[in-house]
Amino acid sequence: MDKKIVKEKAVKVMISDEAVEELRQFFVETEHNIRWDMIKMYHEAGRMLEEMKGANLQDIAKRIGRSYRTLRYAITLFKMFPNLDNLPEGKNVSMNQVIRKYLTTPEEKKAHVCTFITICSVCHTPMDLESARKTASVDNG
Repeated sequence: MDKKIVKEKAVKVMISDEAVEELRQFFVETEHNIRWDMIKMYHEAGRMLEEMKGANLQDIAKRIGRSYRTLRYAITLFKMFPNLDNLPEGKNVSMNQVIRKYLTTPEEKKAHVCTFITICSVCHTPMDLESARKTASVDNG
C-alpha cells in the first residue's frame, strides 16, 4: 500500500508583541532562578558539611556520588559568604562564575593542564582530538 505524504499548509498566526515578550521574560526569569538555586544548593551543602567537622570528605563525596572538589567548593562558598546577600554580584551570577572568581586559588588555576576534546554533534560523546581525527578520516573516506 502506498503511503501518502500529506503536506500541511503553513498557517500564519499573528502573535502579539506582548505574548512574545512574556515568553522571553519567562525564559530569562526561569534561567535566573535555576542559576540562583544552584548557588543556594552549594551554600546549604557547605553549611551542612561544616556541621560535620572532622568528617572524611573523600568518603562523603563517594557515598553521595559527588566529587571531592564539589564538596570543597560548597564549604569554601559557605565560609566566604555566610550570608549569600553579601555575594558581590548579587543574584545575577552563576555557580560557574562564583567558582572561577572566588573558589579557585591562583595555584589551582595555574596547575591544571588543558585537555582539548571534541564532542560529537550527533550523539554528544566526548572524544580526545586524536580519536576525533581518526573518526573524521574514516567518515570522509
